[in-house]
Amino acid sequence: MIFPFKDNLEEIVDLINNWTEKDFEILEPNLKANETIELEFIKDNLVIIHNHNFFFSAYQDKDLWNERLKKSSLNDWVIFFECVDSSNAASYLIFKNNIEIRRVTECEDQAFYQDGEPQDFEKEWLNASVGYEYEYQEGDEWKEEIITDPKFSLDDIEEWENYYKFYYVGSIDYSTNHLARQLLSDLSNKYLGFDLINDFYDIENKITLGYGEIAENQLIPNTQKKSFFQKILFWK
Repeated sequence: MIFPFKDNLEEIVDLINNWTEKDFEILEPNLKANETIELEFIKDNLVIIHNHNFFFSAYQDKDLWNERLKKSSLNDWVIFFECVDSSNAASYLIFKNNIEIRRVTECEDQAFYQDGEPQDFEKEWLNASVGYEYEYQEGDEWKEEIITDPKFSLDDIEEWENYYKFYYVGSIDYSTNHLARQLLSDLSNKYLGFDLINDFYDIENKITLGYGEIAENQLIPNTQKKSFFQKILFWK
């Protein structure tokens, strides 16, 4: 989750402890804990909290987070998001004034879904044209055919497994096969000023919170400038 936060570190730790009903504490670099939450402080007083439980909780119970955010005085905007390469999943929820105003999700076993008022930054891709890449075998050779006929429909195709849907704006050179991920990329450019998903970004400060048994940890060299996908390759 991401939101603007101008208060001190102790207050954000208190927020997290209230939300989790646990007693997380700041870990020194040489320590590890059973359960951890990573905080990244980036430009413009923005904080990123990496915790999948917060996302799934908000995804399943927006009323709960309506109350949590109201009590937290986070009255501007809060974004919950996920982007998981292994399941081809991308989703985001936008809260403004403590109310969820927008929800977008897409993954391997769920088609693109949206709820709430479309945002201005989304409109280009929501109005995109749809095309299909068709892969077929001719003799010993596999070939590809690009279909952009607006009248084409998979409903008319019996064997549709080798047809792959994509979206494009103006030209197929400007296309994506994952609409929610493209919109999540555009969302981060809108709210953060950079592409959180695909770009490297600067971290002004990083804090790890720990809960449970705390023990010594072997130090591992760490970079302060990395992309979201560079990190999720290693996070469990």
